[in-house]
Amino acid sequence: MCKICNLAENKNLPAPAHVCVKNYEGSSKGMEATMALELTIQAKHQRGFINGFIVADDDSLMRATLKHSYEHLSVTMPGFVWPCATPKEDGRLGVKLQDTGKLPLDVPQPKWLADPTHQTK
Repeated sequence: MCKICNLAENKNLPAPAHVCVKNYEGSSKGMEATMALELTIQAKHQRGFINGFIVADDDSLMRATLKHSYEHLSVTMPGFVWPCATPKEDGRLGVKLQDTGKLPLDVPQPKWLADPTHQTK
């Protein structure tokens, strides 16, 4: 909540009409990934173009979010095999990878390019 909404809530009053600047619920870490997902979807559905490349730091949450859902792929594509992690020992099955993808299937997954200014090591 913004300051105006928060003050009204503390006094158990309705918030006055205002332009609320709070437009995201969640952790600050997830904000970048959520916005990248929304912009990628809007680019395709509202503007008609595909976001082919993303230049960013190596943010694993953003990369995981901007993938197709394995569950959706397994339902819509016969023969799709849910990827598994490589087993640590021979003869053991790998564990199914966590399904963190949220990109709709009609929106192609973007390719990733490194931003050299974020390379600190």
